[in-house]
Amino acid sequence: MVVFTKFYARSFELDSVTIFWEIEDISKEDDIYAFSMELFKSEAYNGPYDKVAGPFFNIFQYRDPLNLEDHKNRNIYYKLKVTDIRTNESIMVGPTAQLPEPDLIAMEVIRQEDMLFRNFIGRRCYVFPRKTFGQICICVQPQQMRGQISNCKTCYGTLYLGGFNSPTACYIQFDPNARSTQLTPAITHSINMTTCRLIAFPPLNTGDMVVDPENHRWRVTQVQVTRRLSYDLHQECQVKEILRGDIEYEVPVLDDIKKVDDIFDWRNRVNPTTFEYKPKPNYEGRKPDGLV
Repeated sequence: MVVFTKFYARSFELDSVTIFWEIEDISKEDDIYAFSMELFKSEAYNGPYDKVAGPFFNIFQYRDPLNLEDHKNRNIYYKLKVTDIRTNESIMVGPTAQLPEPDLIAMEVIRQEDMLFRNFIGRRCYVFPRKTFGQICICVQPQQMRGQISNCKTCYGTLYLGGFNSPTACYIQFDPNARSTQLTPAITHSINMTTCRLIAFPPLNTGDMVVDPENHRWRVTQVQVTRRLSYDLHQECQVKEILRGDIEYEVPVLDDIKKVDDIFDWRNRVNPTTFEYKPKPNYEGRKPDGLV
C-alpha cells in the first residue's frame, strides 16, 4: 500500500479549492496504476463525506470547483480513499482543510481551554452542523430554492437531504438566560436567548443546532471567535432556544448525553469533611502530627 507524506488544501482563487497530496517513492517491482484514488468532501469534520471525484490513477492534485463566497463561514474538509485494485485493500487519508497551522502558544492555549471546559465549567452537549450544500430535498421548489413543506422530516427545514451533518460531542458553558414572552395573534410563546462559549472545536456557524443534556435545542445566531495568528482558539456564541413544536426536535440523538463515563472521576467524587479532631500518629507512631 502507498504511504502518504503530504495531504493538504490550498486556494488562491474565488471559485475553487485545490487539494494536493504526495506519496513515498514506489519501487520498480510495484505498479502505481494498481492504486485507484477517490476524493471525498464534507462541511463537518465527522462527515458524512460525499464523493467528489475519482477513481483516478497517478494523479496528485485535484481542483474542486467551489463558490467560496457561499462557504466563507464554513470549513470544507477533504478525505482521500486509496484502493489496491489487486487485493481490494483500501485506506482513508485525512481529513484536511484549508486552515492555518497553530504555533506552540496556540496549542497550549487550546489544551488549557479544553481542560477547563471538560473538567470544570462545561457541560457535555452535541453540536449538529447545518448542511449548506449537497442533495436538495424533494420539498424544495428548484427555481426559488424554497421549501414547500413547513415541517419536512427529510431536510428539517435546511433544504438539503438529511438536514444536519454528523454530530460532535463537546463541552459548552451556557450563561443564565432572561425569559421573555412574545404575543402573536395566533399563539403566545416564550423566547429564550442566551450566550455560550466553548473551545475552537467543533467550529460553530450560524444555523447550527446545539443539544444540551436536558434536550433543550438551541440555534446558533452569532459567533465571535478569538484567534492567534489567524488560528481559532475560543468561541463566544449567541444562541436562541428552538420552540418545542419545531421540526428540529425530530432530529434523533442516539446517545445519552448525561453519561459521565468520559469525565474525570474526581469531578463527580464526593469529598466528605469532618470537624472532629482526631490526632493521627506520625511516622514514628508516638506524637500527633504538628507537634515537635
